[in-house]
Amino acid sequence: MRGTTGFVFVIALGLSTAATGVAEMEPMEGAEATTAIEAEASPAGSVARAAVTTSVFEREPTDEVESVSLGTEELFYFTELRDLQGQTVTHRWSQGETIRAEVSFDVGGPRWRVYSRKALLPEWTGEWTLEVVAPSGEVLRSDRFVYEAAEAVPASSDDIR
Repeated sequence: MRGTTGFVFVIALGLSTAATGVAEMEPMEGAEATTAIEAEASPAGSVARAAVTTSVFEREPTDEVESVSLGTEELFYFTELRDLQGQTVTHRWSQGETIRAEVSFDVGGPRWRVYSRKALLPEWTGEWTLEVVAPSGEVLRSDRFVYEAAEAVPASSDDIR
């Protein structure tokens, strides 16, 4: 039997820096429930896979990007978490040294897929780092993408009068 539970969080660091996140559960075949005591004593767990993507469809990333150009309005950070049930995990979006958003998720099962969404402003070009942070502060995974200005196309001599 498949269950789906959704959590939506909004972090506002000003009107233009809002980020949202969604967590959805999909138990694995034969997965047994973990008690609160087991979850508390369990190790940090892991990130089975992650993707910086332009969209999420049916709880899966539609693509993976390493760079996007100016004009891209938003990106998603998808992660599949393993053995982190009962813990709160955070997606941290940083541009250079500036943290632009943190989105936290309560993990409800042994296999938990989550994603956060970040609106991008034109003045935020440069290298970005996305991190999955455990409750202890340990970074479980780090990914990068570049938000770059579109290259200028030189005018042809026919355009100059």
